Amino acid sequence: MSDIVTGDTREAVADAAALVRYGLSPKTRPRNDGEYNALVVRYLTDGSFRSLVHAVAVGQGLLVLACDRMEGIVLAPTEDSPYRMRLSDYVLVQSTDTRLLHGVVQLAIAATAYPTAAALEDGSRLASVSAIQVYERVRAILDEEAASAEAAEDDHDDEPVWRAIRRVRAADTTPDGRQTPHTIIGAITKALRWLEDQGLADEVKGETDTWRLRDRYRLHVLGAAGEAVDILRDADTGGES
Repeated sequence: MSDIVTGDTREAVADAAALVRYGLSPKTRPRNDGEYNALVVRYLTDGSFRSLVHAVAVGQGLLVLACDRMEGIVLAPTEDSPYRMRLSDYVLVQSTDTRLLHGVVQLAIAATAYPTAAALEDGSRLASVSAIQVYERVRAILDEEAASAEAAEDDHDDEPVWRAIRRVRAADTTPDGRQTPHTIIGAITKALRWLEDQGLADEVKGETDTWRLRDRYRLHVLGAAGEAVDILRDADTGGES
């Protein structure tokens, strides 16, 4: 067999890597970039190129969740991927209560946007959530946890998550009027703005503290639905594996 890599093969590999690179810039969309759009069309119509893209992604510790001309290519990191973000990277505060709060907030955003399995699997609609709606969901989660613990008469030595988070103030502001991330509303606002920075949500103009979640967010939640317990465990350990 020949060890020589043809020019066509090198070009195809380079194009596959370029598409993966676009996926690592989730704010970029195919409709705004001619090269990106062409690569997405090639992915959708050329099975060999599609397989090559998947191989390049796997080699980078990434999985291809979807690819279309609206969202572009949607990637998710594997457990050992260098692109995987842990809660300790997201929240630098060492307080266990604060880490737990931010873990619960992420779960609450997903639960608010997709309250049922059918809603999570429905790719025909874009969900919108407000900070207040997520706050109400956080309170509901804490109430459910408290009720379950009481029914089970849990007397474990470790403090329950719900009790630790209930110590956190609902809201507070800095002297210049900004929400502090050390409160529940502040943590929610931080989370929603972070989703926007990651290209997973868009702030709804004209509505107070409301974000529309992009379909790529739904795909990420769908792929991680079985990892909810791991998120809270990661919060409790500070993200150490």
